Amino acid sequence: MIQEDLRRHAGENPDKPAVICENTQISLRELDFLSNKLAYSLALTGIKPADKVSFLMKNTVEFPLLYYALLKLGAVGVPLNTRYSASELEFVLNHAEARTLIYDVFFAGTIEKIRPNLRFTTRFIINDSLEEAGFRQLVKQGRDLPLKNESGLRDEMIHFYTSGTTADPKGVILTWGNCLSSSDMWIKALELHERDMIFVTTPLWHCSAATAFMLSAGKLGSTLVLLPDYKTEEALRVIQDKKVTFMWLVPSMMIMMQESPMFETLDLSSLEKVLCGGAPLGLDVVKRWERILPKVKILNGYAQTEGATAATILKDEFLLTKPHSIGKPLSGRIRIKVVSEAGTVEQAGQVGEILIKGPNVMKGYFKNPSLTSKTLHRGWLHTGDLGYFDEEGFLYYAGRKKDLIIRGGENIFPEEIENVLARHPGILESSVIGIPDRILGEVVMAVIVPKRNMAPEAPDLIEHCRKYLADFKIPKYIEIVQELPKNPTGKILKKVLREQYKDSR
Repeated sequence: MIQEDLRRHAGENPDKPAVICENTQISLRELDFLSNKLAYSLALTGIKPADKVSFLMKNTVEFPLLYYALLKLGAVGVPLNTRYSASELEFVLNHAEARTLIYDVFFAGTIEKIRPNLRFTTRFIINDSLEEAGFRQLVKQGRDLPLKNESGLRDEMIHFYTSGTTADPKGVILTWGNCLSSSDMWIKALELHERDMIFVTTPLWHCSAATAFMLSAGKLGSTLVLLPDYKTEEALRVIQDKKVTFMWLVPSMMIMMQESPMFETLDLSSLEKVLCGGAPLGLDVVKRWERILPKVKILNGYAQTEGATAATILKDEFLLTKPHSIGKPLSGRIRIKVVSEAGTVEQAGQVGEILIKGPNVMKGYFKNPSLTSKTLHRGWLHTGDLGYFDEEGFLYYAGRKKDLIIRGGENIFPEEIENVLARHPGILESSVIGIPDRILGEVVMAVIVPKRNMAPEAPDLIEHCRKYLADFKIPKYIEIVQELPKNPTGKILKKVLREQYKDSR
């Protein structure tokens, strides 16, 4: 288990930095004994193994400290989205039924606002507080005694709440086996090792950051590098100053980095590998990174929280030859198939729903047995994503089933059009949606963010699409905007765009 790995690394290399965040760092020895002390104090407050503990914290050294303390205690962590509105936070806390909430003082005002409406939460612990029951006091007063955690691989380890882009957030139940298998597969696929400086740019409350990378850093005894809030220029300086070797980020972050003047002036030569997830990378992005940082291996991945963020990987040698692919299974332990509405397996080139099976697939949704049975069938995770395999077994993402555009009976996959738009030199990023049409049912609309100091015009963009797409796929409407709505992990919110433009034509 992870707690034994951390204890071993603390003994073998006690002074090595375990976590670095801005000007603060803690060593492996400190991470181990401080998390022991915190786990001991939390147990004295009445928290028992399998009890749920929710926490609302930014990417600081306290986050992994609490994370490992809960693992040692055997409690079930419920990390909360730091960008939730007060009403969203209230919903999740009531749904999760966690009696304990630990939160940064930054969120104190929001918590006080919703506190009278919380039906289950009775224990409130503030980080960075002088109160006797505050987070720092609990760490200080605890004892450096390892607790005996008897959790098994099938026991619940953590609940991640989905971002709620289409409905209320859902609680994804992940077991110890789910999380540890995901971590093991990512370590092997990415060839991570103890000397790595692992820079996680996305929030740690997100499954990929916590499971694939924070957990992996602890297992390996490598160093986790954090920023409380992502800012492009700060992130680039961190790579240079902390000698980052591996970085996990989303496509929009890669684009923002390459658009910064600092991208070509700072010394980023320590960087060896970059994993990008959330969407396929545009060829121009890959080529720009390879030109400026020729020694860096760029990889792309696809996964879902329901699969403990382990599914596929596209390795660097295929980025240019298979630019729109999301790769092959991350591990031989993962099986993937594409099926039709009737459930039959689709042949190469045929679009269907992506199904995933493996030790990483979730236990289910908390308090939602009907959705669990619909999503999990005979061990297969029904992702709700559309895709297809090519003749060589590479998987391609065609979009969410709910994002499919049906124009006059013809199925149109937004991803195909977005890939074409990505080839235009004046486009930074785009999102394609269907909007209502009285005659055809739906028509295609492209919402586009131009590159800095560029102003592509609609006729030019439509002509560009005409070179690569059938007539019925060409956007009827094009909207130029300064930015696209996104969730905290950088995914574009098509639901918001559809609502915004549904009555605009």
